[in-house]
Amino acid sequence: MNYIIFSLLLTISTASFSDVFQLREFYLLHKKFGDGSRNPLIDDNGLENRELDREVSLIWNMDIFNHAYFDNRILSYVDRFKDSGESDQFRLIGWDFQIGLRLTGWLWVEYDHFSKHQLDNEAPNKYPVEDAFGIRVYFYRKDYRPGFIGY
Repeated sequence: MNYIIFSLLLTISTASFSDVFQLREFYLLHKKFGDGSRNPLIDDNGLENRELDREVSLIWNMDIFNHAYFDNRILSYVDRFKDSGESDQFRLIGWDFQIGLRLTGWLWVEYDHFSKHQLDNEAPNKYPVEDAFGIRVYFYRKDYRPGFIGY
């Protein structure tokens, strides 16, 4: 294990930033939620006459040394008044990211974090936070690429 860590540190120290981090995509996402959409952090947060309106998120995904990845989404939710449908303000922010290693082209391991936080109101329930370790097993992938230890 020490050999792997030493090798990674040596590689990082001799590589340029663009050799280490390669931005795959970077974009803004806007979603307008339809009638019947619900989120308890907005609908049941103690504020009267509120419902889910839209999401505005910033997404950037990058590769690290071609064999690892760091995918990010900073999200925000806006509420609206139920009676008028008029947008009110940003109520929630959150962070959704996965950082992982492509062991082979078809087997990846990753750490996943997802959280949402209310901005200006006390929620009657706790803020959702989901942290997990997982694996991805690909049966088909159009942009197949070899992993850290081979195909």
